[in-house]
Amino acid sequence: MSNLSFGRIGKLMRLELLLHRRYYAMLVLGTFLFTFLFLLFVWYKNSEVANDFDVSIEGVSFPESTREKSSYLGIFIGFKLLVFFVVIAQSFKELRSRSSAEFYLLLPSSVLEKVGAQFVFLITLAELILPFVFWLAIQSAYWFWTGMINGGGILSEVSKISFFELTLFFSSSGHTWAIQLLVVGISLLLFSLLFAGSLFFGKWNVILTPLSVFIYFLILAGSSIGLSQMLFSKEESVWSFQISIDQPEIFDGVPLMILASIFLLYAASALSYVVAYFKLKEREV
Repeated sequence: MSNLSFGRIGKLMRLELLLHRRYYAMLVLGTFLFTFLFLLFVWYKNSEVANDFDVSIEGVSFPESTREKSSYLGIFIGFKLLVFFVVIAQSFKELRSRSSAEFYLLLPSSVLEKVGAQFVFLITLAELILPFVFWLAIQSAYWFWTGMINGGGILSEVSKISFFELTLFFSSSGHTWAIQLLVVGISLLLFSLLFAGSLFFGKWNVILTPLSVFIYFLILAGSSIGLSQMLFSKEESVWSFQISIDQPEIFDGVPLMILASIFLLYAASALSYVVAYFKLKEREV
């Protein structure tokens, strides 16, 4: 099929939900229960740790203390990394067995529609639904703690955090626009690599994709060290790299290396989807 149809993309997303409804239901329920119980355990086990979780927020206003907010942020970042490996790395589940692969590849939709349906479904789940469930678990733990466990005010007080404060924390953290783009680029690259990796490694994607990236950077670092050994004089250490990360600056406070890294991260992320498209197209032949 040559024409892109948003209707067919919607039907593919609906099919994904119907085929794996138990998995996604357990994922949502597990996210809520684990976050809820984990926060109660931490708050009850150590009152000093509970004070670190104390975030004073009214509506969507942003408090001054970043130390208090970083406690929630640390858990949220760990949660997002876990979501990447549990959700994104499980893309194209139907292609992991011959019978389901034949069924999926013969569906009346184009390769672009299949890739688009997987992308929209997974990014909605990973970036909207599960973070919202995570936030609901925080609110529920807060209500349970303040209303039932700590009703008398004997234990440490904790407070709520808004959904926007939790998910948009980094955009209001005071970092420059370049650092924010760099962090988003790293997240997008990890997302795209795990997404495309399912088409190459199947059920071993969770292990083999990170391992492949690690080996690549190991080779890159090793080649850099080898070149430095040949180019630097013997009197200098092999680790004596004469590279300045801060200079030259292209924009105010934005060095060339950071700008180049941003470009490479976004380009690599986009290229990963192109590779996924052609790999799926190859499977259909």
